Amino acid sequence: MGDSVNVLRLTWSHCMDALTDLADRRLRPIRSAHQRDELLGEATGLAWIAYVSLERDGGAPPYYRWTVARNALRAARCGRRVVRQDSARDVLSPRAQQRHGFKVSRVPCERGETLPRCWQEALTDRGAYGPGDAAVSRLDFAAWLAHLGPQQREAALILAVGTATGEAAHMLGVCASRVSQQRSELLRDWLAFQGCELS
Repeated sequence: MGDSVNVLRLTWSHCMDALTDLADRRLRPIRSAHQRDELLGEATGLAWIAYVSLERDGGAPPYYRWTVARNALRAARCGRRVVRQDSARDVLSPRAQQRHGFKVSRVPCERGETLPRCWQEALTDRGAYGPGDAAVSRLDFAAWLAHLGPQQREAALILAVGTATGEAAHMLGVCASRVSQQRSELLRDWLAFQGCELS
């Protein structure tokens, strides 16, 4: 029993060495250290699951550690998780962002800057719009905010800067499902205000 545990530890450490070597090379383009650590953690968990499965089935040749490491790292980068899988339909999931080629980020607000002003700047300062479009956008957004009630306006401003549902719920003093409902209501209201047809 003791010898088999020592052999298991030794072969797992070889598998981890292979995974670490691969991760150093394959995760280098990812700028965020936190994201690299998260992916390495998920890949380690996925490698462990595959490794235990192989050992249970009678073991695998030593060169197989590279295959286990490579497949675990690839699966983690594609959104596979040990506990759950990221939804490809969730806007905040890295998997959806990678698949559809977009990125979600917070609207940067200067200290002391009001949320409506911060949102207006983020909305209009993209360089793709001319001064006329920027002015119209600012006026439309201000007019839309003015026609909302105080609670709706507060929710709109909190959600407009990219606040997560749970955090927004805490800030507004409501449950997360109500924030999701408010988000849908505000979207419908904005589209109606713009004269867009709801589909």
